[in-house]
Amino acid sequence: MRRSAGAAIALVAALAAVTPTFACTVCVGDPSSPLTWGVNRGIVFLLGAVVLVYGGVIAFVVAARRRRTTRTRLNSPSAVTATPDVRGS
Repeated sequence: MRRSAGAAIALVAALAAVTPTFACTVCVGDPSSPLTWGVNRGIVFLLGAVVLVYGGVIAFVVAARRRRTTRTRLNSPSAVTATPDVRGS
């Protein structure tokens, strides 16, 4: 019981000691602020970087699958017997 009472008192004291904070121009939403403009450009840049990385991963997976299916077709027994003899014998 003493621990919970002590914790409650500490919680009330911590909440009472909180000072008010004021938002910056980005949080308030001043559209003409250079800070807002810079933050918006930064968000667009980071989203572009994520899209480029995901695009590279997807391109790699697609290329690897195409190579695998091409190798599988070339190494299959039907492909070996169906290819003409080009040695001229």
